[in-house]
Amino acid sequence: MEETWNTDTVVADSNTTTATVAVPTSSRLKTFSADAVTITVRGRLGSHIDLKTLPSGSKLARARMAVTRRGRDDAGNWHDASTAWYTVKMWGQLAENAAQSLQKGQPVIVTGRLEVNEWSNPQSGSRGTELVITATTIGHDLGYGTAAYSRPVKELATR
Repeated sequence: MEETWNTDTVVADSNTTTATVAVPTSSRLKTFSADAVTITVRGRLGSHIDLKTLPSGSKLARARMAVTRRGRDDAGNWHDASTAWYTVKMWGQLAENAAQSLQKGQPVIVTGRLEVNEWSNPQSGSRGTELVITATTIGHDLGYGTAAYSRPVKELATR
């Protein structure tokens, strides 16, 4: 029996080399909702939202999100600590709405399923970890400003 291979391209951030990794389909892990870790994260969009239509017709959007921890020193002054970067994936209507509503630099809140993907590039020897949130909801963080809601107009099917 011939083994089927899929290739995935992973980009950890703009400073990292793109790695294309071939993985045998039979070795992919299947996850179930009971195994999923759901998280809610507040941060800022670190990239524009990239919306694509897949050959199947499904919509997929991706964006980078930065979460910077803050803390006070002994004198009571605020300082930024480390920044964690997440890749946020959105599907379907959520992807379309996010692409129309959100822009790079805006404060957002994301809730979704967390995945930790490890990658390596055999050519350069580099290795890394990508934190991916598959969003179930995303929107402006109203702790930093206001937003206006509008419902998208659905096209009526013609008979």
